[in-house]
Amino acid sequence: MADEARQAFVYSLSVSGAITRKGSVTVQDIEDYQAVNTLFHETIMDLCGNDYIAKVYDRIRHLPMAELGAVAANLDRLEG
Repeated sequence: MADEARQAFVYSLSVSGAITRKGSVTVQDIEDYQAVNTLFHETIMDLCGNDYIAKVYDRIRHLPMAELGAVAANLDRLEG
């Protein structure tokens, strides 16, 4: 695995882990989580070596909740 990919995994897992361990989250936390969730899954798609996955994803990414990083959150219950 390339060092850049390893760094992407470490960073995305570190940020998402810190957010999920909090007792409550903010709107900024949700935005940060979405960003690192996207990074994590894009890295997997780039490394898997399966062009079919990227091709299929490109066809479905416009569907609700199918975009990488999509998170359904009740923003009315979040702080700041």
